[in-house]
Amino acid sequence: GGGAPAAPPPPPANTTCLQLRGLITDDMLADDEYEEVVEDIKQECQVSGPVAAINIPRDGVNKGACFVRFVDMAGAAKARESLHNRQFDGNTVTATFITPEQMPA
Repeated sequence: GGGAPAAPPPPPANTTCLQLRGLITDDMLADDEYEEVVEDIKQECQVSGPVAAINIPRDGVNKGACFVRFVDMAGAAKARESLHNRQFDGNTVTATFITPEQMPA
């Protein structure tokens, strides 16, 4: 007989990179808002630890997701703890560890 379907791979253990969803609305991707939004999210993340890079794609499959790379894993872990499941503009934020390879260029 057939065995159980293969389980999806577990999410990576703590990394320096987070994917945040639920923070960005289409309005925020407009030119006049975008820079400010990037800056706001960066400041919010820097409360947890130094940020190395931030990327918010404005189109494609990751449109509206926010990718943040921290200088160290401690900062990323702390940010995930503070942001995951937070309510933001009526949305629930999800913060997921991703590998550096999953960060958009």
